[in-house]
Amino acid sequence: MNETPKHPSQSFLKGVWGKLFFKKVSPKKNRSPLTTRDLCVLGLCAALLIASKYALSFVPYNIEAVSLLTVIFTLAYGWLALFPVFVFVLLEGFLYGFGLWWYFWLIAWPLLALLAQALKPLCRRSAFAWAFVLGLYGLAFGALYALVALVVGGMGGFFAVWTAGLIFDVLHCVGNFVLCLILFAPLMKLMERAIGER
Repeated sequence: MNETPKHPSQSFLKGVWGKLFFKKVSPKKNRSPLTTRDLCVLGLCAALLIASKYALSFVPYNIEAVSLLTVIFTLAYGWLALFPVFVFVLLEGFLYGFGLWWYFWLIAWPLLALLAQALKPLCRRSAFAWAFVLGLYGLAFGALYALVALVVGGMGGFFAVWTAGLIFDVLHCVGNFVLCLILFAPLMKLMERAIGER
């Protein structure tokens, strides 16, 4: 019996979906794009985000590794990196309460993962390119947070909150840039070893 011919758009969409979100797997292997090992690694990624935050919590001035790890996880898993990011944000809410800051985090960290996914073809595996991106993101972090004040207090509230934390944003920028330059390559190698051959 002859199979029903597929519309050309179906083949096109299937190809785009595969290229955007999953590595190409040989048909002979007959493996699903997401394995049990991947699920375990993604769970460990969420734990690493939380652990890294606490490990650097004694360092002042917004020095953190969450931004870098979010990029690393996104390079490895694409949009699936949103899973550990959302788990991280949710657990932070349970630990510290669901204040206005939490709703900002609910947008800011997934936004970084989506930004990294969009910039993958441009930045590839360049430590300097990602350091530049993360530096800019650290600089813009306070402005993004001040958007909450914009809703509550208008433009006056926005500029008051943003300018008050501008020095911390500059330090956040420098911290992200330096950490990425130093740790991007070794962390990327460790991540590739952890996920193995997908």
